[in-house]
Formats: sequence, structure tokens, C-alpha cells
Amino acid sequence: MTRDKGFTLIELLIVVAIIGIITAIAIPYLLNAIERSKQTMTLERISALGKYIEQYIMDHNEVGCPKVGTDIRALIPILKAEEINFNDAAVTDGWGYELVLETDAAMAGRLYTIISYGSDGQPGPVPAEPGIIKRFSEDIVWRLGTFQQRPEGA
Repeated sequence: MTRDKGFTLIELLIVVAIIGIITAIAIPYLLNAIERSKQTMTLERISALGKYIEQYIMDHNEVGCPKVGTDIRALIPILKAEEINFNDAAVTDGWGYELVLETDAAMAGRLYTIISYGSDGQPGPVPAEPGIIKRFSEDIVWRLGTFQQRPEGA
């Protein structure tokens, strides 16, 4: 009597179950890592944009942000004309939403704020701890040459 070589149905089901369990454990970590990388990209872009604006201010001996109002896309030709290494993607965050530029009209644009509304693209929510955000949907805020609201550990 010869025995066929191969796997039994039970053995195959056990292997499939193990793969399913490993996948169920790994997917949330993978999705979290993807969101964290988008958040890190956003931090880098906001920081670079803020530094470009500061460089422009220093080069032109101006007191504030270039006179573009709140149109962040209007910064692109101004910064490119200054030969600042700047690309069009630098005005979007890691999630693909356009960054928000706010200037203080009462101070003639001297104070400016760059904001990413986070993964949901909507303003808020306000973080429980001032300056530290713990969720991907919370805003990242750059003001006065530094992050006023940023992820914990950044």
C-alpha cells in the first residue's frame, strides 16, 4: 500500500490560520507607520518652507512674510525667483492637502503661521496638551520660526 505525498486539509487550514493571525497583528502597525511617515514628511516640508520664508526676509531686509496674503501658492514664484531650492510639492502636506498660510494683517504680515490640518484636512481638534499632538488628525502649526503644535517626540 502506497501513501500519497502531500499536505492534508487540516495542515493547510492551520497554515492559513497562522498567516491570518500574523496579518491581523501586522496590518495596524503597517498603517500606523504609513501615517507616521506622512506626518514626518509634513513636518519636514513645513520646517523647510518656514526657513525659506525666513531666508527671503533676511535677504530682503523685510519685516515679515512676502506680501502674498494667505495664498501659499503665490510663494512659489517668489521663492523660485530668489533661487531658493523650492519645488511646488513643498506647499502640500504628506496627505496631499495644501498647507495653510496665515498672516497677521494688523501687523502688516510680520507674523505668519503655516498650518497642516492633518490627515483629515479639517481644522482641529485642539490637542489636550498644549503644543503636543497625539493623533494624525490634529493640526501641525509653525509660527515664529518654530513648531507651536507638533507630534510628540518630534
